[in-house]
Amino acid sequence: MVKRLLVFAGLWVLSHAQEPFSLINEISFSDLDDNISPIHISFIGENKFVILDSESQEIMLIDKNNIINRSGGFGQGVESFSEPSDMIVQNLKVWICDRTENLIQQFDYSLNYIGVELLDNTITDPFYSDILIENPFGNPYIFSKTYGEVWSLDESNWPYIDLNQYGMDGKCIIDISADDFGNIAFLTCDNEIMMFNRFGRLMKRVKVEMIDPVFILNLNLHWLVLNGKGMVSDIDGDLLQNIELRNHEIIYDVDASLQHLTILTNERILVYK
Repeated sequence: MVKRLLVFAGLWVLSHAQEPFSLINEISFSDLDDNISPIHISFIGENKFVILDSESQEIMLIDKNNIINRSGGFGQGVESFSEPSDMIVQNLKVWICDRTENLIQQFDYSLNYIGVELLDNTITDPFYSDILIENPFGNPYIFSKTYGEVWSLDESNWPYIDLNQYGMDGKCIIDISADDFGNIAFLTCDNEIMMFNRFGRLMKRVKVEMIDPVFILNLNLHWLVLNGKGMVSDIDGDLLQNIELRNHEIIYDVDASLQHLTILTNERILVYK
């Protein structure tokens, strides 16, 4: 009798189990513009996104499934880009790092140009910035795979984190993310997570059990990893979600903000909550 009750209880748990995220929005590129090829995305509000397009080298504002504004583009003007490599949204600003121009440009949520941060005063020129990292206490951090260093945009004259001190080649870094406390996690090509605290000190190294992880993110105070097949797990290796992808669909970027998980693929935008 007890055994039957245990089996029944197990079946009830499985039948009532729910994945932690629910799909709440899906936008196909064909509904926006067949010619766009976005590579980065930031969620900034309900049905509202900023995307960085690789073909036109523009940033685009999407609101209610429509492109309502564009800015940037290839060129020599103050609002143009040479080689935009990453984008984040922080402090009500859109930050775009331009890898070869050695600068970071700032726009507001309407994509109006605000200003520029030059990187030639305290950082090797050119620094070849590859990844922008959110910093909840001020300006974002920037990471260069060429030098394996993380720098702050303040007046510091030394790297915030230097991976060379830990025997790590910057080109081995696959993805970087930060949490609300300023801790920074590096996902490496060795299927390992290197976790640093807000003071730039190494806290721990964790082996990732997932096959071919591509992204690391912090959502609702939890560290998650995601691979190219759409599998989402915690850093302990427990599978939490399986994003259903179409044939030939590839994940280009993920964004975890405002309690939403946004997935950018080569075909569409998926929003989970």
